[in-house]
Amino acid sequence: RVGLARALLRSPRLILADEPVASLDPQTADQILDLLRKLAVSNGTAVLCSLHQPQLAQRFADRIVCLKQGRIVFDGPASEFSAAAASEAYARPASNTPAADARAA
Repeated sequence: RVGLARALLRSPRLILADEPVASLDPQTADQILDLLRKLAVSNGTAVLCSLHQPQLAQRFADRIVCLKQGRIVFDGPASEFSAAAASEAYARPASNTPAADARAA
């Protein structure tokens, strides 16, 4: 929160937020993401936020770009981000070797 407050003092045009709520309880995470969203709207600030919680991205983002192993698996409005897209993003890659299959089990 202190880092976010310090960044906001400068009235930035862009905020890069790398996992800003990763270690926060759900209520505080919602408050922080709600604040970022309100700032984006009221100040015209662009927010690029990296999250590993698809449900939070759906609730607070306008657009979601979902990457898996360096490739885009979804790019579109948050309202169109489906359970299938989340499943594809977070599914384990298929392996071609018995040893890799045994490690995955």
